[in-house]
Amino acid sequence: TLAQLQTEVQIARVFVDLAEESGKPPTPHSPPEDFPAAPPKPGLLATLLAAPTCAPGNPVPPPGSLVIGGPGQGKTTLVQYLCQLHRACILRHHRAALDPPQIEALDELGARSERDKLAPHTPRVPFFIVLRDLAAWLAKNPSIATTDAVLAHVAARIHESTEVTLPLTDLAIFVTRGPWLLVLDGLDEVPGTGGRGTTLTAINTFVERFAGTSHHVVATTRPQG
Repeated sequence: TLAQLQTEVQIARVFVDLAEESGKPPTPHSPPEDFPAAPPKPGLLATLLAAPTCAPGNPVPPPGSLVIGGPGQGKTTLVQYLCQLHRACILRHHRAALDPPQIEALDELGARSERDKLAPHTPRVPFFIVLRDLAAWLAKNPSIATTDAVLAHVAARIHESTEVTLPLTDLAIFVTRGPWLLVLDGLDEVPGTGGRGTTLTAINTFVERFAGTSHHVVATTRPQG
């Protein structure tokens, strides 16, 4: 029935990790038949979960990650699941504050994570930003200072979801104190004439502002993005 088709399905039930392809050129010669087989490559999600940690106070951040894939190949699903795994690591310490459906989803995600041996090496607070939404929001709020643009957008999203007004100073302190993950979904969906320059400036300013903290930045795009 239509009602059954519209039933939400937990992402942990359908996610499948794929082997990572780093973009390096293939080896020109095949190894001999009796050569020991190379160990299997880790999945892309496993690689993202094992991202290096920036030492506190180190002005040189670790390299970010760029996920490139065609339409419908699962880029958004991948980074959404990445964020869910990080969030689950944090929420499991606050079960008493969760509703029964949230606890059920958390337990299911934890069971899948344990089964697949997929867990963050460093649990981070995830910020998931759809870049076309950020670009549209910046266009509607041109008076927002570039240094505060990303934080203001995050605070606005929090307010939309929870009706809680979070001061930017408090949010900035929160980012400074804890490891964080910034996911930028859909770089190709922000055209040059649609505020891409303003959006990228806001992102770069945010990353530079908090470069000395423990963080990881992941972006997704189509090949032509």
